[in-house]
Amino acid sequence: MGDHPKQTITIEEAEGLIKCWRGFGPSEPKGFDYSPAKPTPNPHVAALSALARFRAVSAATDDASKSVGGGRNFSDKPSRVRYRESEKKLMEFEQQTWELYQLQGTLDHTRLLEECQVRAQRGDHEAKRRLEVLNIFHTTRHDNRADRWELPPDHPKWQKLEEVTPDPQVQATWGPRLWALLIGNDRYPQSPLRGAVKDSMAWKVYLIDFLGVPEDHITHIENAKRETMVTALYNLRDNDKIKEGDHILFAYAGHGSRYDAQVYSFEDDIGHRAGSIEALCPVDRGLPRRRGTPDISDREVLLILSEIHDQTKADITVVLDCCHSGGRNSRIEC
Repeated sequence: MGDHPKQTITIEEAEGLIKCWRGFGPSEPKGFDYSPAKPTPNPHVAALSALARFRAVSAATDDASKSVGGGRNFSDKPSRVRYRESEKKLMEFEQQTWELYQLQGTLDHTRLLEECQVRAQRGDHEAKRRLEVLNIFHTTRHDNRADRWELPPDHPKWQKLEEVTPDPQVQATWGPRLWALLIGNDRYPQSPLRGAVKDSMAWKVYLIDFLGVPEDHITHIENAKRETMVTALYNLRDNDKIKEGDHILFAYAGHGSRYDAQVYSFEDDIGHRAGSIEALCPVDRGLPRRRGTPDISDREVLLILSEIHDQTKADITVVLDCCHSGGRNSRIEC
């Protein structure tokens, strides 16, 4: 007997699957996650906005399945089963879209969304509908599974790690050509942190002792305000000691935030409203109350990094130890 032909999932079916997910209650967001109120022109847009803010379906259903007494409540089992089935079908729809657009290699979720976005901005109505479905699906699935990748401190893989000694050749040749901006923010007016400054100090020790980076090549800032952070980045651009082929490291530890692109976009087209805006949080964010200091968005960081690269011709590496640090709309190739 031959293989059964693969069943094609239509856009209408995919849209129906996404809308069904509204029946699963969202969990608490991580970090600073804003969803400011904004008047919407019609109920359809309001529904899309609600869907885009949906978070952690799996966690919500797992929590709901536990009874107060510590036992198990299987009354929501059909809902969990429907969720898993919907996820499987949406994954098939995602793969079908990848093949439809004739993209090469293994399915890359970010690349697929970008391709849909490009087509949507060109006026492809079908691409707009696919983008709307896949954007919600990708965002929700990413949030659901982010914590599952982390290994506990007592995991055997950590115990088997071998100590690596510094390489004298790296210290002598590569280290002197590296420049670093290290920022650690703990002292927030709300939700202060405890380990971000320590992390930034550990990075500095590593750069000096392990990689041989001269101390005067390192700018280390603790509990930085917005103006301080932006100025420090522009100082890298204006540093005439940084030459072509040098390496720049920008490492940040602190709070991160995320804003719904639908709320803050000036465009009504889904091609511009898809995704989210990620941001770094200075310690003076939101102060003073009436005209609060804004976060530093991924778009702003991207523009500054582009200026640094254009001016210095250096290779740039960015390390972000914060929530919402995976902004797909802000890539830089340096």
